[in-house]
Amino acid sequence: MYSREGEYVKFSNPIIISVDPTIYVWLTKVEAAMQMSLAHQLLHSIEEMSRIDIQEQPDDFTAWIEKFPAQIDVLSMQVFWSNKVEECLKTNVGAKSLVLVEKRTMTILEMLAERVLTDLAKDIRQKYEQLITDLVHQQDVTG
Repeated sequence: MYSREGEYVKFSNPIIISVDPTIYVWLTKVEAAMQMSLAHQLLHSIEEMSRIDIQEQPDDFTAWIEKFPAQIDVLSMQVFWSNKVEECLKTNVGAKSLVLVEKRTMTILEMLAERVLTDLAKDIRQKYEQLITDLVHQQDVTG
């Protein structure tokens, strides 16, 4: 799959087209394959991101951003942030834990803000800008 921005996502499984000549059947299979492929990408993205220490591995974090399509990057960050906030709220020391989530978000924002000012490819700059916008809104909720 190619987005209009030129991002490429490989189908996770081949599309098996039946002998049914109905275009709606074929398009339904393509749509299901697209959704499944993006779901797999999201799962892999969240798993990879959760293993990265932003402070210690900033280059791994930027490589992660470049590896996945923008919608997967943004959604992964939202899922990861939501999971961390939920974990904080379930513990007895929720407010103290939320400070750590806020610090992590600020670290990511600072890193992205520095890097967005450098010489970047257009698609990478757009990803950084999308992530910055989304993280600023998340920070408004926790901060």
